[in-house]
Amino acid sequence: MSRKPLLHRRSLLTGTSAALTAGAVQVALGSPARAATAPAVGGTPAGPPSGDHLLLLGTAGGPNLAPDRVGTSTALRVGDQLYVVDCGHGSYARWGGAGYSKDQLGRQLRSIYLTHLHSDHIADYFSNLWVSWALGTVNVFGPGRAGEPIPVFPPDREPPPLTRPELPTPGTRDMTTSLISAYAYDINSRLRASAFPDFEGNLRVHDIGRPGPDYAPDIVIPAEADATDPAPAMEPFEIHPPDANGVRVSAILVPHGPVFPSLAYRFDGPGWSVTISGDTAMSENVIRLARGSDILVHEVIDAASVRQIFGDTPLGQHVLSAHTDAVEVGQVAQEAGVGHVVLNHLFPIAPKELPEGYWRRQVRKHYRGPVTVGGDLMTIPLTRREGDG
Repeated sequence: MSRKPLLHRRSLLTGTSAALTAGAVQVALGSPARAATAPAVGGTPAGPPSGDHLLLLGTAGGPNLAPDRVGTSTALRVGDQLYVVDCGHGSYARWGGAGYSKDQLGRQLRSIYLTHLHSDHIADYFSNLWVSWALGTVNVFGPGRAGEPIPVFPPDREPPPLTRPELPTPGTRDMTTSLISAYAYDINSRLRASAFPDFEGNLRVHDIGRPGPDYAPDIVIPAEADATDPAPAMEPFEIHPPDANGVRVSAILVPHGPVFPSLAYRFDGPGWSVTISGDTAMSENVIRLARGSDILVHEVIDAASVRQIFGDTPLGQHVLSAHTDAVEVGQVAQEAGVGHVVLNHLFPIAPKELPEGYWRRQVRKHYRGPVTVGGDLMTIPLTRREGDG
């Protein structure tokens, strides 16, 4: 069982940081307009929105089916480059609804960041790699090997046999290598018949993790952690320094049950900052990473609905212990002094969604700033703070 960090309960309803000042993020306090439909089949996409912006490709929590939501995936467009966080089921197809042609996407998608390796966050990972294959190098940053032990939940349950016991907790590099092997026929036929460039030669995959026997990650997490203590108190660490667009990326470990490594990411751009929580229980580490962010994109559950749906089952206990209730999201946001909360990875979404007003009211029990209930294909401008050049 993972330890759930306790937040310092200093006055959450007192003043917030300067990130709440006017002009930090220009977006309506209600529901921003969303692209409700994709371009007609066979038609020409109108093109993606102009300017730097945050794009919610998919906003569903868990591997669930819903008419208006697909698996979680979030993108930041800065200049002519896309920074994509997670690739949930169905999210690849959302690029068309966002106005991208295949070639546009291939030219702009240069970086992917995976928060953790649960299937509902990586189902469309290879699709995103494939579209960028012939058009440039893609950098991927994601969790490294977790090592062992793999905790059993509930703790008194007999451990089931492991799948692939020779490497039961592979990292992002291992996963990518296995996917390339699985798609070898497609890759080789295109190399031979269509003169595509070398697939693996256009990939740069960077594991983020802890060193282990015969294993070295590319980016070492500066904390003693494993699946038994997956998110100890720590300071954020750098994933990469400012790039050509002036975007610096940092990360921190977050508690998502026994999942390790599970990461939240922060993007600091030219005059703005966005933190994306990934899947996490209420966490002091998220507060540290998000401190003063203009936008906090945070996963969310409604605990009362989870209890009603699952009762006191192991699955229900896992969902409650590994995710953040809407009221708690408000506490995290107020404590971190963020300028704007965007709810993502909503759960539950079936059989009937909760009204947007309900989600906002729950968050606003502690948070005083604007709250947006995320929807697929929603865009939010990334606007420089007043005074930044």
